[in-house]
Amino acid sequence: MGNLWHPQPRNLSSGFDWLVFNLPDGLWAFGFMSFLIIICRNDTKLIRIVYYGIGFLLMMGHEAVQGTLLPGTFDPLDLLAIIIGIFSSWFLLS
Repeated sequence: MGNLWHPQPRNLSSGFDWLVFNLPDGLWAFGFMSFLIIICRNDTKLIRIVYYGIGFLLMMGHEAVQGTLLPGTFDPLDLLAIIIGIFSSWFLLS
């Protein structure tokens, strides 16, 4: 059994486990990036780039810190889900 700092790796039992474990991170990233795109729509290009960059760093950093400094459930597939969420929001709203 894993402890708080080093949780046990989960056993993937079906092909749909990504739906339970990774999709929420992708949807969270999609929603947050969509929020940033909508509120920065009328700002200058430089301001938009700064906000999008900060948002990207926050989302990716949150997941990376779970694997290094803080207790959490780091998963490389979560990083992929976050990237897909960010770019799908960018694609649909920009």
